[in-house]
Amino acid sequence: MVRALQPATRVLTLLLPLTRAKMLLLANALLQLVDGYVTLLGTGRGFGEGNPLVRGMMGTLGPAGGIVIAKVAALAFLYFLYRRRQHPLAEPGLAYVAVVYAVMAVLPWTMLLTSQPG
Repeated sequence: MVRALQPATRVLTLLLPLTRAKMLLLANALLQLVDGYVTLLGTGRGFGEGNPLVRGMMGTLGPAGGIVIAKVAALAFLYFLYRRRQHPLAEPGLAYVAVVYAVMAVLPWTMLLTSQPG
């Protein structure tokens, strides 16, 4: 029974206590997931991807494959920033990335998708 609970305990240990750096990491991860989802929706409705690197990956690996690779790379970068959370610019960097993604990626896709019927 104790061994069965060990993986769940590791997850809780990673999450708790919920520090500012962890909240920023989780917010960024959520934004990455939302951006990937709305990008798939948008490109599925015929809209083009604005990021040339992601567009190239989507052309090579297909829409889902390109977005998954881009999001895994973004999450790796975010984790890199999180692991350096003792640096004075790590938390401001995570906050900056969250704001940029919300304003430059998630918000435009959301506005575009909600303005289109169906």
